[in-house]
Amino acid sequence: MIFDCPLIKGNFNNRIKILEKEIDKSKSVVQMINQTICKDKDHLEEWMDKICGGKGEGVMIKDPKSQYERRRSYSLLKVKRFDDAEATVIGH
Repeated sequence: MIFDCPLIKGNFNNRIKILEKEIDKSKSVVQMINQTICKDKDHLEEWMDKICGGKGEGVMIKDPKSQYERRRSYSLLKVKRFDDAEATVIGH
């Protein structure tokens, strides 16, 4: 399953369109992850109900005009219904 392609230049919308065409041409078993445009907060809540009801953790929200970044950024956010923390193990 593919959700983005960092080697294609341009914004997210552009990368997805090019990637979909390339996958179709290749007749590969590779599939794109379905992309849904989030209309508003209510629409997000509906998706969260669907995903979390199916044992999913949450959804990723991406700015369609964003360039690919090889780090965490405000243009790609994970939306979850629970808090967690990240840590680095520095000893054992």
